[in-house]
Amino acid sequence: PGIVRWAAGAEPDGTFGGIAAARIDFDTFSTFYRSLDVGVGGSIALANTDGTLLVRTPPRPEAVGQPLTGSLFADFRRMGPVGSTQGVSRLDGVRRWNSLRAVEGYPLVAFASLSEQDILAGWWDSALVAMSAAGVVALALGVLGWRLADQVGLRHRAEAEVRQRERQYRLLADNSTDMVT
Repeated sequence: PGIVRWAAGAEPDGTFGGIAAARIDFDTFSTFYRSLDVGVGGSIALANTDGTLLVRTPPRPEAVGQPLTGSLFADFRRMGPVGSTQGVSRLDGVRRWNSLRAVEGYPLVAFASLSEQDILAGWWDSALVAMSAAGVVALALGVLGWRLADQVGLRHRAEAEVRQRERQYRLLADNSTDMVT
């Protein structure tokens, strides 16, 4: 299977000059698509504008030649020749962000998709580091707050004890006649 492109030629006087034809095998696309990095859950596909899947990486032989049904192809028809969308693949159940483009001059649509998990992997790593740092800061603030509350409590108890002893010594001084001055 492949894509055949042909053109009729005309002589200068307008008569039929022949036909030129070229065929591109789908294996060429598969080899090229495998060389592109679309992450662990990404995919690249080529389909006819009628929705028939021609080539896909990672391969899904059972889907080749079958019509693409569902929201992705419906979105393409609604968006026009270029667009982006997101959704869950009916072929493998992976949630992906998809970009698609009609191939100018050919009845083809090219799809490139990245899995949401691959896209957010870096964000999750950063979020984990940020949450860990925030947890450490919160723990440090909690320990410092506890120590501060403990110190404030100690100070209040010491001040109360000083006031109590001051009252006792004042009482003693006021009622004593043998006070040395």
